[in-house]
Amino acid sequence: MKSQRDVHSLNELLIMMDLDYDRVDFRLDELELQMEHLRRKLEKFENKIQKLGNDFAK
Repeated sequence: MKSQRDVHSLNELLIMMDLDYDRVDFRLDELELQMEHLRRKLEKFENKIQKLGNDFAK
């Protein structure tokens, strides 16, 4: 009986680890999308600053 409980516990642990991995993987995907969005916003901001600097230099 103990070995059956051990196998059951091991199976539960593996399932939990797999679910945790899926959650982490999903969260990483979300963070990558947010980083890409922020990178685009930063590029737009940098372009505006550069344009203002060019207009000011004229």
